[in-house]
Amino acid sequence: MEKSLLCFEAAMTSRLWRQRHDTRIGCTTYIYTTDENPEKGYIHPRTMKGHEAAAYLTYIVNHYDCLSPFTIFLRGKDEHWHNDAAGPKSSNVLLNLRFEAVRAYGYVNLRCLAVPGCPDSLHPSIIQYTDLKYHYLINNFSLIYSELFGESARPWSEYERLLHWAANTTRTDGYGIG
Repeated sequence: MEKSLLCFEAAMTSRLWRQRHDTRIGCTTYIYTTDENPEKGYIHPRTMKGHEAAAYLTYIVNHYDCLSPFTIFLRGKDEHWHNDAAGPKSSNVLLNLRFEAVRAYGYVNLRCLAVPGCPDSLHPSIIQYTDLKYHYLINNFSLIYSELFGESARPWSEYERLLHWAANTTRTDGYGIG
């Protein structure tokens, strides 16, 4: 499985936009929902606390050993206020997503705008003249940082811990945990 689209939706979310785009971008779709009686194929997150975070963490915990090279996390609604770069629709964001860019950078923030732009100071794949004498740093960027921070990837147990915390915290189920 090359691409996965992961959506979290509240009850009664319109699903038509996503169904039209699943095959256009060639992905397997996982839909997490809060519906009490979900449609066939829809999934409940392990906790209803934490909003999208609960769905995303549930997906990562359940698929940790077989994650797709490309995993796209989106809300279930087509209309949004997060991704203005391609207009206020998730369907436009999906159509404009360049998987070559994701492969090159390793991660693409779908919430970014070109202006004013997301914080952006290091471009390991774009060599500047001033970088030439430090090419060894750029070539070993991921190795250096994984060594500095003592990790190459988060272990499954860390995602499990975060999901358990979201389910059992006494914090209010609002922006504090979602």
